Amino acid sequence: MQNLDTEEVPNDNVGDSVWITANTNIDKTPGNDEPDSVELVSVDSSGAASPVSNNSSATAKRNVAARQKPSQSKALATRPKARTTQAIAKTAPKQKRPSGPTNKAAGSLRNPQERPMRRRPAAAKQLPQQKGPARPRSAAKALGSGSSGKHFAPTAKALPPSSSSAAPKLPKAARVQASHISPKKAATYPDAPEKKRMETRSSTAIVLAKRLSQLPMPSVVLKSNKQKIPSAYHATGNVDTRTPLTKAKQFVAEQIRTPKVAVIGVFLVIYIIGSLFWSTRFLPGTKVNGMDASWSTPAALASRLETSAPDYDAKVSGEGVKLEVKQADINLSFDADTWKEDAKSSLPSFAWPLKLFENKEIEIPSGISYDQQKLENMVTEAVKVANKDTEESHNASIEYDESKDAFVAVKETYGNSVSPSHALETISQGVTSLDEDIKLTDDDLKKPTLTIVSKDFAAVLSEANKRAHLSFDLTVNGKKYETVTEDMVRSWLTINSSHSVVADLDKVTEWTRGEFSSHADTVSSMRTYTRTNDGKRIQVAGGTYGWSVDGKKLASMIRKQIAANSSESIEVPFLSKGEVFVHGAQDWGPRYIDVDLSEQYVRMFDEDSNIVLETQCVTGNMAENNDTVVGVFTIEYKQSPATLIGLDEDYDGEPDYENEVGFWMPFYGGYGLHDALWREYFGADAYQTDGSHGCVNLPYYAAEILYSVCEEGDVVVVHW
Repeated sequence: MQNLDTEEVPNDNVGDSVWITANTNIDKTPGNDEPDSVELVSVDSSGAASPVSNNSSATAKRNVAARQKPSQSKALATRPKARTTQAIAKTAPKQKRPSGPTNKAAGSLRNPQERPMRRRPAAAKQLPQQKGPARPRSAAKALGSGSSGKHFAPTAKALPPSSSSAAPKLPKAARVQASHISPKKAATYPDAPEKKRMETRSSTAIVLAKRLSQLPMPSVVLKSNKQKIPSAYHATGNVDTRTPLTKAKQFVAEQIRTPKVAVIGVFLVIYIIGSLFWSTRFLPGTKVNGMDASWSTPAALASRLETSAPDYDAKVSGEGVKLEVKQADINLSFDADTWKEDAKSSLPSFAWPLKLFENKEIEIPSGISYDQQKLENMVTEAVKVANKDTEESHNASIEYDESKDAFVAVKETYGNSVSPSHALETISQGVTSLDEDIKLTDDDLKKPTLTIVSKDFAAVLSEANKRAHLSFDLTVNGKKYETVTEDMVRSWLTINSSHSVVADLDKVTEWTRGEFSSHADTVSSMRTYTRTNDGKRIQVAGGTYGWSVDGKKLASMIRKQIAANSSESIEVPFLSKGEVFVHGAQDWGPRYIDVDLSEQYVRMFDEDSNIVLETQCVTGNMAENNDTVVGVFTIEYKQSPATLIGLDEDYDGEPDYENEVGFWMPFYGGYGLHDALWREYFGADAYQTDGSHGCVNLPYYAAEILYSVCEEGDVVVVHW
């Protein structure tokens, strides 16, 4: 017989030692299949051993059977005890067993028939002892000491003879201590009577035996092969490799599961009660329309507002503004029911835990109504008066430094003028909350929105310097006409409200419609040309025909070009164009109608400069200031026949004339070429005293020919 396991187990009540020993019969006799037997023996303080009751023995045997069936047991966490009791399983008489296959892995027992064959050692070897003070020679001494405060592993000792039967001496088998004595508790035991402790040993052995089947124990290391095997009462048959710290953490986690649930339940109850409460009231620190609403219900707030609305009379003051706003001035009224319903939707309700940490300023404009335009007019006028002797604030800006050849920063300036929009917002908020003392503060003044220390300003300055040397050309019909220079670009650069570097559109438009158009436009400009039929040199200015720059569109194109920092050329857009882009000369083609006022003669030239029609005419009556307009025009349309209705120049309520004509060819509003059957003669000096109301009168046949050969858009040049 060989002892595989001898273990010390805990006892909560006494200091006796109870040992369990699992024995394996190494009997090679064929047919010997009896399993190992276990006996419990109580050992008193003097070393005497006595058998334990049958119930305890049966329990121990079941524990051994449980070791042979690992799947039927459960491992539980070990717990340290104040004192220890050693349980010893006394081995049955040595029996032979048949030889069979062996498994060299110590502690790996499949069943009673397949247990490994082991050689009986000459002497049992002890386990390596844990570090600590020297171990006592007896379990009783070990139990009585407890002064070191450290864990220890007692050695196996031989059983003393029992009164009922002679117990054989146990070999010094490897043992593991099941539990250890807390130094604090152990200190209380030496003074207890020794007799009382001995009387309770046997009774506690049974309890310990039952607990052995429930408590997991660390594994035993045999010195012979240094291999771990399960403890005698380790029911699972698997090695428990958990550290004491891990076991303690698991034990504590199990103990606090129930408190966790309780805490969650408490918080849940608090949340539900809070949700019900805050579904009818506003949270502390809440302001509704600027009015303190802490702990108030919507009904209470509505009642306060309804009481003060009819007699509302607000005084506005601060920053030089003086204004009185009365209920009748702005037709103020209050609907309590509407306001109350809208206020309920702003209550925290189920979201109250989150809204405790949010901004609790709420605006509920409904219910309170007034004439906003009247209030705005009152505020605008009051601010205008207050700002008469104030200074405006200005943003940080940029300017070009010639010495540094770069843009530099210009510091912002602070003024004391009131912002009409800010003042209106503050006063409107006061009216909405029915505040009767409204104060304007420094926050209502106009302030710079961009300073030199703003995070955007460095980028603004950098962008400006990227465009400091930008220039590009303006072209007409693909040919260069003008250059936008670097100096021009620098003078246009500014910072917009979005804190971006852009060209000032007003400044660019001023240039495109002014300086640039003055020399690019030909409309109404003075032209000098030579008439092809007789070589007469003529100068004419005015009219509607010619080149006219679209200054607004060109300014927008230039602004985009600067924003893109591009040097590509821009084709100049025009509102109207002539035949040839030339200044001071004939910018129309060879086909045109020439009206010579000094000669009272009309000529039409075709595309080859040939005359297709020439005739005498009568132009406007100079004596009555009905001169025919001078300039370069175009035929607007043709109509045949037509009724010409004059103006009411004598203010009699009737047109001065109403004439029927066969051919009507207007070139400038009411001025045109037409036949005049009522005239007997044309040419000469008739225009001076008997001229027309401004039109060019033609003989009927000449008007008919001209009507047939001219087209809409043909140029008409009227000159002296």
